[in-house]
Amino acid sequence: MRIGFFVWEYPPRIVGGLGTYAENICPEMVKLGHDVSVFTLNDGTLKTRETLKGIDVNRPMLVEGGSILPLCMTEDLRRWGTGIKFFNDVLIYNILSATKFVNELVRKEGYTFDIICAHDWLSAMAGIMAKRETGLPFVFHIHSTEWGRALNGGSETVMHIEKTSGEVADGIITVSYPMQEDLIRHGFDPDKVKVCWNGINVEKYNPNKLSKEDRAGLRSRYGISSEERMIL
Repeated sequence: MRIGFFVWEYPPRIVGGLGTYAENICPEMVKLGHDVSVFTLNDGTLKTRETLKGIDVNRPMLVEGGSILPLCMTEDLRRWGTGIKFFNDVLIYNILSATKFVNELVRKEGYTFDIICAHDWLSAMAGIMAKRETGLPFVFHIHSTEWGRALNGGSETVMHIEKTSGEVADGIITVSYPMQEDLIRHGFDPDKVKVCWNGINVEKYNPNKLSKEDRAGLRSRYGISSEERMIL
């Protein structure tokens, strides 16, 4: 299967959990025989296209749209203050990524994708645009929600993007059953929302990779006796 994978952060540029998730899941999909094309944000220092661990990574260069956003932004976005630069980067990244996916990879290079996947609101707009241009199945992967992240009620704009993405998507994945229930309470289609837990590379946390002395030293550091059982 050929997968169009839209995610705001990807190695070597990682700022949070989304990047860590993408860094680990994409190589695993390649191991299963899938072809993965990642579309991610470019901070201006990275290659616009390269192959990493068998993954086709695309990073369109951004342009600064801060001077035109005030012409069309909502009152909600005006309250973002200096944070509007962040929204600009997200918006331009989504537009350019969807454009590259549709016009360059699909129409020019002849890539035949089977599915589009976008992660959180940060990439959801690209997923919507790519789906509407190609008709491909679109999966919206929700790792967190604006109302769950923000202490002040959150941004109406971001919540609108999340809700619209859920409506346009053919399927929705989230990371736990409590998240599934929360999404349904907020009006997401219960027939679309499925749970898929984040995977863990168990070898990374294999205690046998450390010597007995190192394990004893680590336990001592955190005040855990050798007799106490510990589950990670």
